Amino acid sequence: MKALFKLLGTIALVAVITLSIATCDNGTTSKEGGSNPSGTTTNYTITFSSNGGSGTEPDSRTVPAGSSITLPGGSGLSKTGFKFGGWNTNASGTGRNYNAGSSYTVTGNVTLYAKWDNEVSTYTVTFNDNGATSGTEPDSRTVQAGSSITLPGGNGLSKTGFTFGGWNTNATGTGRNYNAGSSYTVTGDVTLYAKWDNEGFIYTVTFDDNGATSGTAPKAQTVVSAESPLKINITTTTGLVLMPSGNGLSKTGYLFGGWNENPSGMGTTYFTGKYAYAGNTNIVDSSVVLTLHDITFYALWIPTALSGTFTSTRTDTGGIIRSLTFYPGGTCTYTQTISRACSHNVKV
Repeated sequence: MKALFKLLGTIALVAVITLSIATCDNGTTSKEGGSNPSGTTTNYTITFSSNGGSGTEPDSRTVPAGSSITLPGGSGLSKTGFKFGGWNTNASGTGRNYNAGSSYTVTGNVTLYAKWDNEVSTYTVTFNDNGATSGTEPDSRTVQAGSSITLPGGNGLSKTGFTFGGWNTNATGTGRNYNAGSSYTVTGDVTLYAKWDNEGFIYTVTFDDNGATSGTAPKAQTVVSAESPLKINITTTTGLVLMPSGNGLSKTGYLFGGWNENPSGMGTTYFTGKYAYAGNTNIVDSSVVLTLHDITFYALWIPTALSGTFTSTRTDTGGIIRSLTFYPGGTCTYTQTISRACSHNVKV
C-alpha cells in the first residue's frame, strides 16, 4: 500500500512540473512592446500635416511600437511669410517640438504638424541724388523689416540754385518729407529722393552766335537770385553775368564786337569781361533794382569796312560798369577807342 501512495505522489509531481513548463512556453516577448500574450507585434502610424502650408506632406510611416524613425524635412512645403521650423505635436505649435532630421520614438499613433516660424524679411533703402549737379548719393542700406535707420545728410551733394532739404518719397517732392538725421522705420523696399529747396529765383542767360559762319556759342549761364525784383548793392556781382569772349566764333566779313540784347545790334552791347544783368536795370540812389528774367545775348557782328579795335572802360555814377551801345552803319571813322565824338553812333 505504501508503494502505491509513493507512485501516485510521483505522478502528481511530474504533472505539476509539466504544466509549469507548458505555461512558460506559451508566452511571447516583444522588443518593441514587451510581452504580447497573443504572439503578434503592435504597429503605430505617424502622419505628417502641412498645417496650413502648401505643397505635399511627407508620406506617413507605420512601424512597430517602440521603433525609432528619423523625422523628414519640410522640402516641398511652404507658407507665405513663414519658414519651416520642424514638427510639433500640436497644430497651434504649443505641443512638443521636434527638429527635422531628429530621431523620434514611436509609442502610439500620432500626427506631427509642420511648425511655421515667422519669416524675417529684409528691405533696401536706396538714396537718389535727384538731379544734383555734383556729388554722390549715400550708399543704400539693407536692414530687417521693422528696423529703424538714421537718415544720412546731403554732405557732398549740391545742385546749382538749390539747398539740400532732406529726403522725400517722391522725386517731385510731393511725397513725405524726412529730415536728414531723423529716424526712418523700414517697412519695405523704398527709394528716397534728395529734396532740393530753391535758393531763390533762377534765370538762364543764353548766348546766340547770331549768324556766325563757324564756331559754337558759349554755354548758357545760370543766375540765382533770392527775389525778383531784387535790390542789391551796386558793387556786388549777385545776379550778374560775366560776359564771355567770342573766341572760336567768326563770321565772314565781320569782326566780333561783344554781346547785344538785340540780334539787330540795336540794343545795349556788353563787352567781354564786363558784367551784365539778367534783365532790366534801373539805378535808384546807390542801389540797382533788377527785374530779373531769362535773357538771350546775341553776338554783335561789326562789318570789317566800318570797324576798328574798340574798348570801353567808362564807369558811370555809383561805380557800376556800363557798356557802350554801338549802332552799326554809322558814318564816323572808328579809331582805337570809340569816343563821344561818335555820339550819333554810340550810346553811353
